[in-house]
Amino acid sequence: MVNLDLELSLKEQNLLKETRIILSLLYRSYLCNAEQRKKLKIEDNKELNEKYSYKNLFKKGKKGEF
Repeated sequence: MVNLDLELSLKEQNLLKETRIILSLLYRSYLCNAEQRKKLKIEDNKELNEKYSYKNLFKKGKKGEF
């Protein structure tokens, strides 16, 4: 059983990374309005572009990362 504190963000709660991802996707897909959904998708795209940009692609990351 999971107890969520609605006063805290998902990042502040003691949840597995996978749980936070699932809850975020559910919110984006079914609970937020069209304007919020658009903003969230833009933020996700920016984050992915930074993470997988050709400039950062071959930099060494933390131990255990490819």
